[in-house]
Amino acid sequence: MDARTRLYGEFAARFACDGLHGPTRPCDPLELDRAELALETHLPTSYRQFLCTHGPLFVPDLWEAVVQRDLGTHPVREFLTPEQVVDDTRLCWSGGMPKDFVGVAGDFMGNLFGFHRMAMNGIRPDDLPVSLFDHDYVRVVPVASSFDEWLKWFIEHVCAVGAPE
Repeated sequence: MDARTRLYGEFAARFACDGLHGPTRPCDPLELDRAELALETHLPTSYRQFLCTHGPLFVPDLWEAVVQRDLGTHPVREFLTPEQVVDDTRLCWSGGMPKDFVGVAGDFMGNLFGFHRMAMNGIRPDDLPVSLFDHDYVRVVPVASSFDEWLKWFIEHVCAVGAPE
């Protein structure tokens, strides 16, 4: 098992909960292909592998854990389905989010985590920096140097949900 597969498995095991419709199912790569075509961008291999392995995870307790420990970061609440990526990104574009940004995950406050768009005429990036679109201030701020580093930060700084500190 490679390091990326272990990272994604550990993140899912520590933080994922059943959503409103039960456990999350892995995404079909064709769903991600359709989202990419609709938004005219490549999504990084890292993010695609995460969704194709674990699906759009629901991680609401991560917010509580970050706030309780006063960790000074903005926690993710849920990863979006490919259809939600398209719909929510387009909705936020109409509300002032820069059109060079694609949202792939959300928090409790209507903000989107995501990536800057990549031209589809090039090679798919392995990983990309993660940023946050703050809808209150209509700005995009850097969060992590890569998708993998973003998930790794939560694993290293937040105990497993329900575990003692």
